[in-house]
Amino acid sequence: MLDIKEANRFIIFIFLLLLFIAATNNYTSIENSMIDGFSDQKHYLNIINDSPSFTIQEIAKYQSERFFFPYVIGALINFFKLNQISYEIFIFLNIAVFFLILSLFIKLLNFENSNINLNNLLVLSFACNPYIFRAGIYAPLMINDYIFILGIILFLFFLLHGKINFLTTSVLICSFSRQTALLMLPVLFFYLYFEKINSREKIYILFNIVILIFIFYFNKYISSFFNVKIDESLIKTVTGLFKFNYTFLELILFIARFFISNFFIIILLFFTCFNLTKVKRKIKIKHWSILILGLLIWSQPILGGPIFTGGNIQRLTSFSIPIFLILFSYIYKDIKLGNLNYYLIFVLMIISSFDHRYSFLGRLEIFTNANYLQSIIIIFISIILILKNKLILKS
Repeated sequence: MLDIKEANRFIIFIFLLLLFIAATNNYTSIENSMIDGFSDQKHYLNIINDSPSFTIQEIAKYQSERFFFPYVIGALINFFKLNQISYEIFIFLNIAVFFLILSLFIKLLNFENSNINLNNLLVLSFACNPYIFRAGIYAPLMINDYIFILGIILFLFFLLHGKINFLTTSVLICSFSRQTALLMLPVLFFYLYFEKINSREKIYILFNIVILIFIFYFNKYISSFFNVKIDESLIKTVTGLFKFNYTFLELILFIARFFISNFFIIILLFFTCFNLTKVKRKIKIKHWSILILGLLIWSQPILGGPIFTGGNIQRLTSFSIPIFLILFSYIYKDIKLGNLNYYLIFVLMIISSFDHRYSFLGRLEIFTNANYLQSIIIIFISIILILKNKLILKS
């Protein structure tokens, strides 16, 4: 655990990180960000504008089932007649959620280990991923995604440290923000079966499983009051990869987008494969629980394939990033990076945040998708070379 001085240093670190991201971000209108891949915002905007009434504008099925937070925020904006500054309000709310996410994430990291340099780099890799925080400022009506990540962080407190009071809060937040919350169910059943807990805790967990399922169907019921556009079935969202209705080029682009968003996780997975025997001896049931959660959330957009998931692969797989980083923080808690290696990776992570759309480079229009992919490949290889002798675990 951190002392007060170290805790204050981390708060300053979070503040400076968010200030850096906000200062170097690309700002555009909601209309432009809709055109640029965030079309879900159109549906959320209709819900927000007409709240507290149920909008008569056409709403896509999946977005209508995520009505809760846009509906509540919209009702407050309309009640206080703040429509003219709703764009700024959502940016402010997203940054506030980001601050909560990073604060809780750092607290979790420091529960797992006291390796300050490692923790700083893990926080930096999370915050500098442009498909999380930068995207949230660029397309602020996608706030449900970041509220979901907040709920997942709280869920990790329960899985890792048995903080049972965090469970209901995380279930409520995740269930009202995204249908992805259903992926918490197999993890809860795994936890019930393998963790040594008393009968009272088992009943409480079962109660939360019921809450999660109830909210899923409650959201579906309330969404029927909207003018819902019939969309793809839930099954098709996880079978698109096997439809083979895409070209080889579309598949390559799909893989490249996944790589760009998850390159640091892939690096850590790469080294973990070399350490597999030692890692299996080291990790506990609770770590298997969070590994399952991370893989489940990762797998859904991957299984959606190039046609259904498409360009959303970067944003949707990024939901798993804090989960994997917490796991790796435990596995590699004893590594010694050295100041030179630490600062080299620190700088590379900062550079990786300057993508071609969401950073200020998007305004300059001098950096293409291909340029960004090339820069990530160079950063990927550089970090592997820096860490090659550091992440091999000793017996």
